[in-house]
Amino acid sequence: MATGRLSASMDALGSQLDGMSPRDRRLLLGLGAGLALGLVAGTWWLLAGVLEDRASRVREAKLNLETVYEMQAEFAEASKRLQASESRLRSHSATPVTAYVEKLAAEHGLSDKLRSVNARGNPESVGNLEQANYTVDFQKAPLDALVGFLHELESGGYPIQVQEANFKASGKPGERVLDLKLDVLAIRLADGSEP
Repeated sequence: MATGRLSASMDALGSQLDGMSPRDRRLLLGLGAGLALGLVAGTWWLLAGVLEDRASRVREAKLNLETVYEMQAEFAEASKRLQASESRLRSHSATPVTAYVEKLAAEHGLSDKLRSVNARGNPESVGNLEQANYTVDFQKAPLDALVGFLHELESGGYPIQVQEANFKASGKPGERVLDLKLDVLAIRLADGSEP
């Protein structure tokens, strides 16, 4: 029955086409070809847009992956530096700040010029580190010895840093001596040992 309807429709279409002039048939054929071409072009444009969208997602994913690899390398480097820093901090954890400063003063001939090494305030925790402030006072110390002391204090490897230094010169020219007050910051791992 469906075949009968289809054949009847085809017969009706054939009779319609036979009744058309050759010009109308060419116009109908051109219209059909134009619609088919438009359908193909529209499908092509749609698929090209979908492909470009997928390609941009792939490019973005590659960039993200490269960023992740870069961050992984930076993290590995930072982890190595952190382990080295923690190892350096642990190597000095047995030496209190006061003992280190006194030993350094003795090495530079300033033992008798060192008046005090005092903790100032309470240690402050920053992550797994503790920062403690100290005041170091020298009186009537020679400039050369103080310069050597300060250089060794800053570059000697002990986790201590000069935050502020106040100098006061006294004496006659050629015999000048200095009074020095240092505010220093000592850093240690927060494991309970004295900085």
